[in-house]
Amino acid sequence: MSNTDLIQSIAHKNAAAFQSAQQSLSSKGSADSAQSVGKAMAFQMVSQATGMLVEDAASFLRNVMEINLAIVSVASYEYVKSDGVNVIWLTVIKEAFKVIEQATVVFTTISKAAGETLSQFPA
Repeated sequence: MSNTDLIQSIAHKNAAAFQSAQQSLSSKGSADSAQSVGKAMAFQMVSQATGMLVEDAASFLRNVMEINLAIVSVASYEYVKSDGVNVIWLTVIKEAFKVIEQATVVFTTISKAAGETLSQFPA
């Protein structure tokens, strides 16, 4: 599931939770409706928190990508400028791509955890 799909899913479930809460409030006010409202509010809070978490993870990934692609650009320029003699720049490029791969793993892990957490709460 992509980041956009996850956020859309959260927003959809969030809207459904609010509708459910409004319907429960308009009923006779029994203990069951109070419990339903509580569940809907809990789901709304969890969905909002997980949505923000995924957004933060996406920002983290975007920032890591920007920084490391700048590093790759400079290292590539320096390597070409040395006519391929200064191979330390190849190591810099490889390490920058490793950092990008690690950031992608972090993003994926956070997104999956957010989705799993959200799925544990009934809408």
